[in-house]
Amino acid sequence: MRATKTQEGITVAAYAGTTGVLFAFDVEASLAKQLIGFAIQRRNPAFGRVDWLEGALDFPGSSKKPGELRPSNEAPIQGFRWSDFAVYPDQAYGYEIFPVYPKSQSNYPVSSADDLKLGNSVSIDVRTEPAEAGVHQIRFNRAAAASQAYARKFGGKDPRRNPRARRWLARGLDTHISQFIMKAKDPSWMLDVAIYEFELPLLSDALAEAAERGVRVRILYHDRKKDDQTRQNKRALASISGDNVTVIPRKTNSIFHHKFIVLSHLSEGKPVPEAVLTGSTNFTFNAVYYQANVAHAIWDRPLASTFMQLFEELAKGSSPSQTKAFNDIHNPISEAALEPVFSPRTNLTDLKHYIDIVKSARRSLLFCTAFDLHDDLEAALLGEDGSRIVRYGLQNTKSKITGYHREKAADFAATAFLGKGLEGFLKENLAGQKGRLLVHTKIILIDFDSNEPVLVTGSSNFSSSSSGSNDENAVVIRGNTQVADIYACEIMRLYTHYRFRYKLARAAKRAKGSPPSPPSLCKTDEWTKKYFESGTAPAIEREQFSRPAGAA
Repeated sequence: MRATKTQEGITVAAYAGTTGVLFAFDVEASLAKQLIGFAIQRRNPAFGRVDWLEGALDFPGSSKKPGELRPSNEAPIQGFRWSDFAVYPDQAYGYEIFPVYPKSQSNYPVSSADDLKLGNSVSIDVRTEPAEAGVHQIRFNRAAAASQAYARKFGGKDPRRNPRARRWLARGLDTHISQFIMKAKDPSWMLDVAIYEFELPLLSDALAEAAERGVRVRILYHDRKKDDQTRQNKRALASISGDNVTVIPRKTNSIFHHKFIVLSHLSEGKPVPEAVLTGSTNFTFNAVYYQANVAHAIWDRPLASTFMQLFEELAKGSSPSQTKAFNDIHNPISEAALEPVFSPRTNLTDLKHYIDIVKSARRSLLFCTAFDLHDDLEAALLGEDGSRIVRYGLQNTKSKITGYHREKAADFAATAFLGKGLEGFLKENLAGQKGRLLVHTKIILIDFDSNEPVLVTGSSNFSSSSSGSNDENAVVIRGNTQVADIYACEIMRLYTHYRFRYKLARAAKRAKGSPPSPPSLCKTDEWTKKYFESGTAPAIEREQFSRPAGAA
């Protein structure tokens, strides 16, 4: 859900997802004079707690310990956007946002919390979205083993040997998938699974237990000659057996890249599709605990039926060329509120569709993608110089994570982890991680800050091969602000994570081997200047994100 409020010259918008709340602020120009930042207090009625939101920065000369966070009433937030990621799904929260100023002219420039006072506040109430109820049931993992938060909680512990660390990293993603499988309770249910990488025992056990309950289980898996992933898939599938189990290899020279499950109820022996679970999550340890991924269950019979129709075509042994012809005919491009898009297909029609969606953005564009994008799509995502579209994005190739910051020319390469404990921060590690691919989602979200957002999510990597040769799926969701808020919160969580690491790495590089000074807060209102320069990207964001289009 989202809420907005204007009071005492301050405007606040709150976008609540499942495990995060994204805030956008604005103030009248007169209130920006000597504005040191914002303090946010959160109250949680369910637990009877009142807390100040915290940040990692403090004023120069601070004695804070490495990894220590500082409450925002003592170390204010110096930005017109902030997020709270210490929330839980389907909970009511109240927030009070205070502008922070110096106590007096003699305390300006400020040097510590003792020099600060709180201004008139604005209160706003939200309720986070449920993760396991409704038409759209969405789970993102934390995927932050390489993070200060993980280092504070678990040090250098390998999550493969630490159940608590795994639970923290998965943030319910693993159980979200297994619980979807468990909804097939007895022989009156059926599960159709299409999967690229199938290794995680938790999920093979869930399917084996479903088979033992009498559920009809069919599994289509990636099968390619001389391929290590095929061998791993077969090992995991060996534990799932029974007269009601059918295991079908998808023979391909490309990649069977699907990750979806169709849940059907049997009526007079015939399956009636009820829901589909899709997204970017492979059934592997890496995907569930390390890489940023999403599993999105959609309880919509027409959509689930379309996925079932595709599954049937693949299960009968359709060749890649036959599948391409099938998708061209039976999966036409549309403008439906809930639109499935399958590949392979001819003439890159799905990619052209995604490019048209990106180009239709009127306010904002958020994206998190992996591997090599098609050149035309990448150009559309980056936009043109002088565009008023506010853009934030992450692109994770095999070797680096590139971030796109507000404007086309402001891209940056972010480090995966801090191999050394910079002053004021903890050393991180990637124990147990395979490779450096940490952002694995495939998400494009336009105009989230309006009442007509458009989301693209699924398995498609938005590349030439994903369109022309791989088996892929995506779902386009139009006009659903609930879903948009959930995705926007998570994209901005990941973006902020890597933008911050870029800043730390840049500080270390500038120090040229010497211990770098830790980044710190500004002691004056100088930090606000860029937000009030007319027509600039920071100013457009300040005005726009705090006033979602269509809001009262």
